Amino acid sequence: EAASRAVDFVRANSRPYFLTLHTYRLAPHSKGDDTRSPEELERQWARDPLTLLAATLDAQRRDEINAAIETRIQAAVEKALADEPQAVDEFRAAGMKRLGDWRLEIGESQSPNLVLSNLQSPVSNLQSPISYLESLRTTLHAILDHDPAAVVLGEDILDPYGGAFKVMQGLSTRFPDRVLTTPICEASIVGMSVGMALRGLHPIAEIMFGDFVTLAADQIVNHAAKYPAMYNGQVSMPLVIRTPMGGGRGYGPTHSQSLERLFFGIPHLKLVAASHAHDAGALLQQAVADPEPVIFVENKLLYPLRLERGNATITREEAPDSHGYPVVTLRNYGAGESPDVTVIAYGGMSRLLVPLLERLADEEIRLLACLPACISPLDAAPLVAAARQSGRVLVVEESPVAFGWGAEVAAQISALAGDRLLAPVARLGAAPTVIPAAKALEDAVLPSTASIEAAIFELLTEGSL
Repeated sequence: EAASRAVDFVRANSRPYFLTLHTYRLAPHSKGDDTRSPEELERQWARDPLTLLAATLDAQRRDEINAAIETRIQAAVEKALADEPQAVDEFRAAGMKRLGDWRLEIGESQSPNLVLSNLQSPVSNLQSPISYLESLRTTLHAILDHDPAAVVLGEDILDPYGGAFKVMQGLSTRFPDRVLTTPICEASIVGMSVGMALRGLHPIAEIMFGDFVTLAADQIVNHAAKYPAMYNGQVSMPLVIRTPMGGGRGYGPTHSQSLERLFFGIPHLKLVAASHAHDAGALLQQAVADPEPVIFVENKLLYPLRLERGNATITREEAPDSHGYPVVTLRNYGAGESPDVTVIAYGGMSRLLVPLLERLADEEIRLLACLPACISPLDAAPLVAAARQSGRVLVVEESPVAFGWGAEVAAQISALAGDRLLAPVARLGAAPTVIPAAKALEDAVLPSTASIEAAIFELLTEGSL
């Protein structure tokens, strides 16, 4: 009756109506921490809906219902006790398994890996230069065109706006039923995406600014990353969360951070960062085909840049890591030569390294830049191999270095290539403070080509073990 009154009021007055439900927790918070008196609990048990319902039944019927419930509970307990404990190796693999016969009420849905396996990167054969932004946008169109289970969702992504950075432009016009604009609630965006993935869809969620991924942390860490392993591989999580990270545009302390660092090392969660030396669209396509959830990091300053394919000075090469994601290397020296310094970085730092490679070539300093795409979990092997080539290593990241990605890279290289190091691994990142909106101050806080160059010269002139 109260709910009916509320609905009638809203319909008649076009105004909100707050309906407050007073509930009571009958059981303790845990096993033995209940501080309430027996008299209080007795009063509340007497008001419980099940108690009131039971009072309407005769004693025989109540006994029958209780007996049936007890039988079901006991059967479940006995089954659990009779099951063989899961083998350790099986448990380790459980989070990776995907059921081939997963069926849904909405119909049969294929793994995105199978659906997209024959889809060539839509930008790979284009002759004219293409930007980082165009690569991502073109690929999103191709994915939705090729995969009927793919859906995209986020804030303000419908045309004509097409998202804050225009990556989604044109999608809602072509695919109006599969491009969903959402309220300003990052937890609900990711939560709905998790549910969609569980139901067999292939969601691609956009968090407008990476700073707000904090609001979806519970859904990412305790839901998306855990469900496949928690349920013994009986569910899968083909979910991609796209989000722009990084500073350099004067957006201030809460719209300029590189908060991917908060999610490093979370089991069954991948972080993929596309530099402009990668084919960003192909990388996104690979992330969508991944059976595990992926946070796809796009640096804001890369959007207008042309994809870097090498030139007369810079040689570009790539090879897959153990996760199948490409590691790109850029060098400013010829085959058969060894680098003087190795710089390891990811994502937006590529825009600083490309001009530096060209400038240092003029000074006859041989530089090898190593840019992994999958930054967590970290495959150290290609980074260690790059470090061994020079013996002098600088790791660059846009966030502060303390407790950061560079610390893990340095630890891995020191452990696996310490015998080849000519100097301790150096790290460079943002100053440990908020990112200012004022241009001059922001430039002073964030890494720059000049600060990277200075760190390289320090390694060459002063660093030695």
